[in-house]
Amino acid sequence: MNSLDSGHEPLGSLTNIEELERRLSSPSDIASERLYALGHEGHGLAQPLVLMLREAAEMWMSSMNSPSSVSKHARNAVSTVSSEEKKDDGDVNLALPEELNKQAVTKMHETQYLHRALSLHLAVGRYDSTLAEEMGKEGSHSLLSRLARFDLNAINHNWSEEDEDAIVELQDLACEIGSLSSGAFPMKYSPYTKEEMLKRLPLHFMMKPVATAGCANELEECKEQSVLINQVSIRQSAQEDVGFGESS
Repeated sequence: MNSLDSGHEPLGSLTNIEELERRLSSPSDIASERLYALGHEGHGLAQPLVLMLREAAEMWMSSMNSPSSVSKHARNAVSTVSSEEKKDDGDVNLALPEELNKQAVTKMHETQYLHRALSLHLAVGRYDSTLAEEMGKEGSHSLLSRLARFDLNAINHNWSEEDEDAIVELQDLACEIGSLSSGAFPMKYSPYTKEEMLKRLPLHFMMKPVATAGCANELEECKEQSVLINQVSIRQSAQEDVGFGESS
């Protein structure tokens, strides 16, 4: 995919997570979206990604801080009720089985959504360290820190082992994303300006294929290739890979 094509819609704060996962699946895709978002929206790509993470984290923590809400999600997981469970007055007895009540966190939509949001941030951060830093300064680190310090023992609820494992897995993801930071964690909220982000964008080149023996006639059918190369954002003290160049 080439996100620089005309008619391509920029990623924004209203973009759903399925679209974000689809369009940020490789280093070249992410670099293209960074160019496009900053050029058309003016806010860069970090902002919509952090807004998505904030929404997911706050919904999850809000549900976790309300044990009655957790039980409600478990109750909603009961899809059918047999006729024998109906009372004489016609009401339905929705008493939760103990094992289902204890696994409420694992079954919560908020838990699954937050897991996807964190997994996306981790993948994007691994692909593009420049964008990872911009997300940290945009406020993702404060959210990750809150998740990592979340104390399930402070909530009066009878957690199952599965629920505890689900919570720890979310915290592990948050810590893993934080470990990608080259500096201190958590970063203070200090978003880059548009001018600063423009200087951090990958270099964009359009290249034509080189004619070789035997394929000169095919050149007319070949299109220009878009090549994106990350700029070095920090001083290098050793010989290492500092970027990439891929055709999109």
